[in-house]
Amino acid sequence: MSDDRGTAPRLAGERREAIAALARMHGVVRVSELADRYGVSHVTIRRDISALVDRGALTRIHGGARSTAGMVRAAAGDDQVRIGVILPASRYYFRELLEGIREGAARAGIAVVLAISEYDDGEERRLFERMLRAKVAGVLLATAAAEPETGWLDSSPVPVVLVERAGPDFDHARSDHEDGARIAVAHLVARGHERIMLAACSTTPTAARLLAGYRAELAAAGRDLLEPFDLPGEDASPTGRRARLHDLLRACAQQRASALILHPEGFALPLLEAAEDRAVAVPADLALVTYDDELAEFASIPLTAVQPPKRDVGSIAVDVLVRRLTRPGVARQRVTLLPRLVVRESS
Repeated sequence: MSDDRGTAPRLAGERREAIAALARMHGVVRVSELADRYGVSHVTIRRDISALVDRGALTRIHGGARSTAGMVRAAAGDDQVRIGVILPASRYYFRELLEGIREGAARAGIAVVLAISEYDDGEERRLFERMLRAKVAGVLLATAAAEPETGWLDSSPVPVVLVERAGPDFDHARSDHEDGARIAVAHLVARGHERIMLAACSTTPTAARLLAGYRAELAAAGRDLLEPFDLPGEDASPTGRRARLHDLLRACAQQRASALILHPEGFALPLLEAAEDRAVAVPADLALVTYDDELAEFASIPLTAVQPPKRDVGSIAVDVLVRRLTRPGVARQRVTLLPRLVVRESS
């Protein structure tokens, strides 16, 4: 390995990424060489290697570690390892998740073959068969259904990792949307709100989990459960969507809600317009928290938002698949990541 100590990363996370990159480049890295390169102890390097082994990037050998990228290539029987990725959409929520998948694949030295099911179960199965014919080493799958029926995957000849979904017999990586709703409610309770409403599109895969977290946190806080408001789906016309948002503001007034949690985030900007039309001041009359954070900071009133860890979910899903490919007998992996709250002016 060439000597580049002058540019050696100092932070543990940066050093580990550099070690993984060196392993991909050279195949094998040695503890003694890494300790000398980065000016740290052998114990520190062994901890770094342990973290990378846990992540699936390395596997241990005597005195060092070997990159799993080569092991994945060997498992696939191909010089160019490819994994299949089937998502229900490539826009909005899944755009950032896909970026995370790309990052994880680049880190592991593998290629991605992408297909979009457009939320169609039949198309999803057809695309899966095409992935198998393309000889992918494994598949990352975000099913069209929120609670997937996975029996048809039992006979898959390659590993399958569910992404933003969960199934009893499969590895998965997903966001904890229940926790996302809980932290939104807890934030509004801490701001003194007694009556908090949830408005969500019931046909989205996220809605049921949000509702569960919303109800649980309201009960824990001793607050009244207000009737959730159902928002229209993507097929609604702009006129119909605007009318429904005015209905939502009327429902907030009728139920004496002083705060609102809104999902999907795409309704937030037109909701602010409707609130202005009805002389409802945000946050003075109605505090607002959106679920997702792609548009919230750009609103006329910057919106408090719950940020699901989409990019991290995508990246870690790749790690989970690589670990399954390189260590087939590894225990079932169920990774759930917590969203975070970004507080802005609307609450």
